[in-house]
Amino acid sequence: MNRIINRGFAALGAGVAMLVGIGVSEGIGHATSLAVEGIGRQPEAFEKIKETLILANIYTLLPIIAAAIIAACLLKIACNKRYSSYLSGRLTALGAGLAIISGLGAGRGIGLATGNAVEAIARQPEATELIREGLLTGIWFALVPTVLAFIVAVCLIKLARPTPPAQED
Repeated sequence: MNRIINRGFAALGAGVAMLVGIGVSEGIGHATSLAVEGIGRQPEAFEKIKETLILANIYTLLPIIAAAIIAACLLKIACNKRYSSYLSGRLTALGAGLAIISGLGAGRGIGLATGNAVEAIARQPEATELIREGLLTGIWFALVPTVLAFIVAVCLIKLARPTPPAQED
């Protein structure tokens, strides 16, 4: 029974971690809709808008990639027969899944910023390089919480990993 509960907590943490996809999908969808609007207003800016959208959306995907890595580690714990039977181990696995949720805001925020950037490019294609530079600066700062959460989640997973049984002499 304990093993089932332990695996359940780790699997729950993995599922919770993947909630980051909500923010990432919303952010990419928002940016894409504004890009399409911008292209409709300024068709000659298509290439610049498309390049900016692709560049920024690559960064927008980083939180979901981090969440997927954490979820995979938690699922590995869930499948491990020697997983800690203590409540602390269960909660540590769940905490790792919860920690990475900070990527939700990064994905959404980067999408909003990208949307505004492609709108600005549609209005003033000649300012594309300055707009992209400002966008990338903001993206890097927006990703800091996700990177920190990833580090915390990895540390929590290390805590939740099973310890080998003591050697008897």
